[in-house]
Formats: sequence, C-alpha cells, structure tokens
Amino acid sequence: MSSLFQRSLLERLHHVEKRIVQALELAGSVMGELGNSQGPRAGVVIDCCREFMLCREFCAQRLRTIFYLRFDCHS
Repeated sequence: MSSLFQRSLLERLHHVEKRIVQALELAGSVMGELGNSQGPRAGVVIDCCREFMLCREFCAQRLRTIFYLRFDCHS
C-alpha cells in the first residue's frame, strides 16, 4: 500500500474522529437541555438531534468507504 494511499485513509479517519467528537458534544448539549431547571428548549433539542444524525450518517458512510478502499480494492 502506498504511503499516499495510507495518508489519504488516515486523513479520512481523522475527519471521522472529529465528527464523532462533534456528535458527543451534541449529545452532551441535549443532556444539558434535558437537565435544564426551566425545562428543555424543544428547538435546541431538535437541532442538536438533527445534527447528531447527520454526524452519524457521515461517519457510517465514511467508514464504509474506508473499509471498502482498504480491504476490497487493495487485498
């Protein structure tokens, strides 16, 4: 496997890692809203959940691509 190809895979994994961290931050925001003494703000919860699902989908798609590139094309 070429070093350029490996670097590309590592960069893709780094982007996935950043999106996972973002998803965890969003989950923390939702937990904070749910624990709000004045009650959760529905708009904030909905926005965070929507963004969380986008992060999840991005990670799933990117990991499938990485797996395909790593194991199917270069075995």
